[in-house]
Amino acid sequence: MSEIIETSTKIVVDPETSIFVGNLSPETSPEDLQKVFGESVKVEIPTLQSDRTYPRIFAFVTFDDKVDVEDLRSKFDKTVIKDKSIYVTKVLTPEEQQLKKQKRRANQRGKAVPAPPKKNKEAQVPLEQMERSKDTLYVNNIPYHTTKAEIASFFGTTEESVILPMRRMKDTTTKRVFFSRKFNRGIAFVSFPEGTDIEAKAAEFNGKNFEDRELTVDVAANKPAHTEPVQTEAEHGNSTSE
Repeated sequence: MSEIIETSTKIVVDPETSIFVGNLSPETSPEDLQKVFGESVKVEIPTLQSDRTYPRIFAFVTFDDKVDVEDLRSKFDKTVIKDKSIYVTKVLTPEEQQLKKQKRRANQRGKAVPAPPKKNKEAQVPLEQMERSKDTLYVNNIPYHTTKAEIASFFGTTEESVILPMRRMKDTTTKRVFFSRKFNRGIAFVSFPEGTDIEAKAAEFNGKNFEDRELTVDVAANKPAHTEPVQTEAEHGNSTSE
């Protein structure tokens, strides 16, 4: 018999028999998830207090037997529920959760990464004149707190295939400029294996909702190669006078 739970208390589930389902619409009900994963599953949707403008809505789905996360991901990842494309991933063990928290705290306490000095700007080539990539998407309107892992899961690729530029910050005391370890710039570049129809991928993901934001997705433009200015003899100091 199915079991449905909506709770504000901390939920403890068995990672061997459960999966994490993310990017849910606030209107999603446990019954909606049971229609996707089966009436016999146990669904738990935490009711969390959050100061985020767009709180993350997720659920734990527990099965009767041990789950094959990769198999479930291949079947149900990107399933649309209430106009939201969900993603499926493993449930972390208590040890993995603790390790993740420690890494996050270490990153927050770590030294700031100095931003590189600004370079002299070259004349910019209009976007429409740039050559388009054959394997990479440009993604805009990503939530600033999103991680590479979340983007990779949403697009069905690996973390190594995601470039996530981080925001430039300024220390109000020292005036030092550095890159944030926590907040991204709201954009990302996502690469796919050779042979992928990249234009079809752009059409597939453009306009989709990701954590309550509508993404703008297009084929990335290749950055023009840097060219060194041609120096004259006078600039080299080799001019002669008559």
